[in-house]
Amino acid sequence: MNKSLPENSVSTGVIGRFLRLFVPVAVICVGGAIILFRSELDADLTKIRASETMSVQLGVSSIGRVVQAITRDAAYLAAQGRLLDEVSGIAADEDGYLAADWLTFSRTKGIYDQIRLLDATGQERERVNYNNGYPASVPKEKLQNKGKRYYFTDTIKLNRGEFFISPLDLNIEGGKVEMPVKPMIRIGTPVFDRQGRKRGVVLLNYFGGRMLGEFDRSMGADHSRAWLLNGQGYWLKGPSDDLEWGFMRQRPKASMAQLYPEAWQRMLAADKGQFENEQGLWTFATAVPLIEGQKTSSGTHEAFAPSRSELESRDYFWKAALLLPREAYRASMWQTGINIFAATAILLAGLFFGCWRLASAWVRQERAEAEVRRVNQGLEVMVDARTEELRTKNDELESLIYVVSHDLRAPLLKFQEFSALFEKLVRNVEGRLKEGEPSIQELETIAAQLGGQIPAALHTMLENTDRMYPLVNGLHHISRANRAILDIQPQDMNAMLAKIAAKLEVELTDTGGAIEVAQLPPCMGDTAHLEMVFTNLLGNAIKYRHPDRPPAVRVSGEVKDGRAVYEISDNGAGFAAEHCQHVWDLFYRRVLMGETEGQGLDLTLVRRIIERHHGRISLESEEGAGSRFIVALPPAVKSTE
Repeated sequence: MNKSLPENSVSTGVIGRFLRLFVPVAVICVGGAIILFRSELDADLTKIRASETMSVQLGVSSIGRVVQAITRDAAYLAAQGRLLDEVSGIAADEDGYLAADWLTFSRTKGIYDQIRLLDATGQERERVNYNNGYPASVPKEKLQNKGKRYYFTDTIKLNRGEFFISPLDLNIEGGKVEMPVKPMIRIGTPVFDRQGRKRGVVLLNYFGGRMLGEFDRSMGADHSRAWLLNGQGYWLKGPSDDLEWGFMRQRPKASMAQLYPEAWQRMLAADKGQFENEQGLWTFATAVPLIEGQKTSSGTHEAFAPSRSELESRDYFWKAALLLPREAYRASMWQTGINIFAATAILLAGLFFGCWRLASAWVRQERAEAEVRRVNQGLEVMVDARTEELRTKNDELESLIYVVSHDLRAPLLKFQEFSALFEKLVRNVEGRLKEGEPSIQELETIAAQLGGQIPAALHTMLENTDRMYPLVNGLHHISRANRAILDIQPQDMNAMLAKIAAKLEVELTDTGGAIEVAQLPPCMGDTAHLEMVFTNLLGNAIKYRHPDRPPAVRVSGEVKDGRAVYEISDNGAGFAAEHCQHVWDLFYRRVLMGETEGQGLDLTLVRRIIERHHGRISLESEEGAGSRFIVALPPAVKSTE
């Protein structure tokens, strides 16, 4: 008779026991993870949609509050006793009391560029100009006749208690758009004397920029995502300065109707709503400045031309909109999936280890019981000894079970700790997503690795370590640029550019190129970071040169509008117009030109450093003709020491 079970029989028994323990528990864990993932994803997306809807509604409400306040002011001025006495012929304002009242009103309010009283012929009888916070009454001899202006002709037609509200557009001086741009809305209401006869109009020129600022603050979103559009789809407040006021700047293509036609048509079809397309999640609502029954005009940009059309109250509207890009909208799905997958993997690993040890213990127990039965079939003289041996083995088995149960309990406790940590991590990730971090590429890389691509990725990474180093190094620089403490001090830009040009001497010699540096104004900034900015810009100008000519780079600068402005121009390959606005995107150059041409991180790093310096950078480029980068930084200030 064999004294023990064969080893292969023992192994088979352990595997069978293990599978009966592990498989059902693993199925339950995976199913629970899937259910949790769907639940968390639905909750995240619902929260995002609700937040976007609330932001848009707050933006529309802010516009309504502003318009109501303006119309109340117009009604108040039109009903002033001094004004009524003057238009009724009871008492002429020889002592300037009305003007004094209006000066106080203008100074106190601080939101009206002009306050005017026009008689029934359009002749100005009183006008107060704000003058950048120093209101002044215009002398009688300088008052003008505005009888042919659309805002007068449209207002004089109204009945008592009705208001004319012009389109929101830019102020025009001398037939041209005033620079810097000054958004303006004209609000008017007819004036009646004490006998109820219409005697003229009161007109208020409201600083529209204040309403746009209030709209932006109320939306609470990123500055470039809070959009306000007129009824033709032109941006009044848009994603960039270049796209705003297209109808005033003769840019018919700078409108949502042209750039996002499908989304614009869906917005026109409803007062408010939310939908998703290839661009991302759109949320919109309609602001109607006029009350029911009132009218306005479409206005005109010609000084003495009549209104182009008359609009009913529902025809005069603005659209408030938010666009959340698809990658940002879906970022929570990737992060939630990664976190739940990681938690599930750790749990399954702990269960695997515990179930294997428990199955092994059960098999050992069976072997011990079989041994006891075999011993009991032996000689009676060995009963006491074998009984004692069995007792000893049982004690050992209990100790083993205790150890096994303890080791199984430890992973479960670790998973309990991980769950608490995971809950904290989810809150942290939610906070980071609202700040725009981490990037979608990082999330996709992590997801691919955890999704079973690690072996193949390791092989690829070993072969491409040298090629990946610039990418990793670039991401490291971007991460440091976002977190490093800046040492801001005055910078001698001529010395800095000379130092950078010396570093690029080898590349210039190899390509036959040259760098010309004009006299540059100083600026405020961190030395190391600004060197990184201008090294990247000059290095790119040499690297992406035109194949038919040596690179020629010129750096010039001036102090303009309170900023130190530097221009870096080259004669290189340049970019097509459709690429200029995307070159700042992470990895865009890799998509555009291939990995061998660069990692697409340089300009992303440059822009983030400039923005951390409270500066701006822009690009003008023409394919085949070169590029021109314009960098605006805070000007240098003298030390107080």
